[in-house]
Amino acid sequence: MGIDTTVWIKKEDLPKILNELWDLFFLARAGYRRWGAFLDELELDTTAEEGLTSKDIAYHLMTYDGKIKDREEWARIVQEYDLLFLPSTIECKDKDRVELIEYLTNLFEKEAERVDREIRRRKTK
Repeated sequence: MGIDTTVWIKKEDLPKILNELWDLFFLARAGYRRWGAFLDELELDTTAEEGLTSKDIAYHLMTYDGKIKDREEWARIVQEYDLLFLPSTIECKDKDRVELIEYLTNLFEKEAERVDREIRRRKTK
């Protein structure tokens, strides 16, 4: 098994990102990548074992001349949200953050349970 990328977002940014589906899917895609592939995509020449913040990525985007896939999208997103990107081997200690993929998974599971209950309720009528 390899090391994955985890995307941590400040809890206060959750309502904003839940209303911006494109941003949500863009970051979810980052969260389904291996840590090394994530660093390669952003042309980061580091292991960044302590993780990368939105500010770190914004600074890199401003100072790196090379081609970065989706540079403009990354620049906009890291300015919009307070994010922390960590390798999956490191747990975020900031209690004001949630792991985005885990949060979405729980949200979808709760909604699926609600829909299932509603279907069973309608069948019993």
